[in-house]
Amino acid sequence: MTDYTLGAQHGRLGGTCKYPNNANYTCGFRAGTAWLLRQVALDQPFEDNMPDGANDAHADCYYA
Repeated sequence: MTDYTLGAQHGRLGGTCKYPNNANYTCGFRAGTAWLLRQVALDQPFEDNMPDGANDAHADCYYA
């Protein structure tokens, strides 16, 4: 396993950067973390994608 793939694996699993002085590991860790953040964003429900400041509390009191 190369340094890049080890870093990508640690990033995908949501771990901490164990070797910050290794450039290849750090590059893989950033790529793995970016993949994890994209997956988390895809799994969020539709209601969390509302713009900041939007409030649907008025709808909840009538349609709950």
